[in-house]
Amino acid sequence: MRIRTIKPEFWTHPVMSRQTDAHQLLAIALLNYADDDGLFYADPDLIRGAIAPRKASSKIHGLISDLSLQGYLILGKHKTHGLIGKI
Repeated sequence: MRIRTIKPEFWTHPVMSRQTDAHQLLAIALLNYADDDGLFYADPDLIRGAIAPRKASSKIHGLISDLSLQGYLILGKHKTHGLIGKI
């Protein structure tokens, strides 16, 4: 497993610095969740299970959509794997 770090520029990035704490935390969590190419399964239930397994409910779907609209990630649909994302 590859160890990933957050660069100091993350906090002052023009887009990310305006996001809520929840958006920023999800963005960081997705860096850990994604593979080395930045790809990940964008199913909110899978993401919640991987990054917040003990939380009963989550707003991950809306947060993912918001991060996509902000340009932090790209969402797409794979013909066999369903919704996927790329950071």
